[in-house]
Amino acid sequence: MGLMDEKWYTVEELATKLKLHPESIRRSIRAGKLGAVRFGKVLRIPESSFVDYVKQIITQDHKGNDDGVPKKGRFSLRGMIKDGQVDDQALDEVKKIWESRELQ
Repeated sequence: MGLMDEKWYTVEELATKLKLHPESIRRSIRAGKLGAVRFGKVLRIPESSFVDYVKQIITQDHKGNDDGVPKKGRFSLRGMIKDGQVDDQALDEVKKIWESRELQ
């Protein structure tokens, strides 16, 4: 399939499709993770680039990184606090993660 035969998406269409903010899509384009072409003032993303981008995300999600080494995840304390109290179950999970990192 040639570029002219391909379906093209706007940043807003992809953001809606992926349930992301349009700026997240723009950041991926600037970082070179998602291919795009500018037609006048509008960025367009070919469907093939979108498919490759989604495959890349899925692969990273399962492997951790492109090199196959699991990346150290980030977490937010926001999810540990409910009604002004620390969620003990969430705290236990963080302790387990922290302890496993200390052993590495």
